[in-house]
Amino acid sequence: MKDGEDRRSGQPVSLASLRHALSEERLAAYGVAGDGDALDPVARYAWNLALSSALMPPLHVVEVTLRNNLFNASRKVVDESTLRFAEVECWLDAEPTLLYEAEADAVRVAKDLVRRSRKPVTPGRLVSNLSFGFWVSLCRSPYEHGRARGPGLWPAAMKYAFPFLPKDHHKRSAILTRLDEIREFRNRVFHHEPIWNRDVERSHRRLLEVVGWMNRGMADALRATSTVEEVYAGGPGGYRELAERLVKP
Repeated sequence: MKDGEDRRSGQPVSLASLRHALSEERLAAYGVAGDGDALDPVARYAWNLALSSALMPPLHVVEVTLRNNLFNASRKVVDESTLRFAEVECWLDAEPTLLYEAEADAVRVAKDLVRRSRKPVTPGRLVSNLSFGFWVSLCRSPYEHGRARGPGLWPAAMKYAFPFLPKDHHKRSAILTRLDEIREFRNRVFHHEPIWNRDVERSHRRLLEVVGWMNRGMADALRATSTVEEVYAGGPGGYRELAERLVKP
């Protein structure tokens, strides 16, 4: 290699090869009627990748904070002294279970994942192996106070899990609506779907808002460091030059 040569440089990929790698259908989802040529969807695809990357920190924080806040809140609400446990000494693994079938199945899968890692199945490891969707599901009506064999999380857990929740959102249903919206958006990002044609700025504000309901300091840190608004404002035009450099029509 010659002095000064960029080790990352290389021959541009052909457009045909890119379509083969990503699929014609996937790349077509990034095209619009006013595109000037075949590289405009490529630039939009690159922009979408940048948006997804910029969203990872707030998505990470909202997921980890939710599961820890909700689990810690649940242990203040559920009387575990009256329970027997299948394996893990926390109410999530009570026997008989306090969960509905789908959530009980998720706990069994999470325990199996921990076992396969050859580590002890502790409450902390169980919590970290349960999906974001699991924690959102605990905000549904079956987990309200009143079901005979349920944990009775709501409304008692609200003040512990969401200590900074505004008064106009002091309903389990309001929390669920917001978390369900975030879950759907998170899944699009994590499943590599287009988000460029959605209201990304609104979704970003929602993420920061929910983090703020749980932990104001974390929300402030995200606002100070997030690049989502900057990337979104740049639009696909900011990635046209990159597309021209990396892809050969």
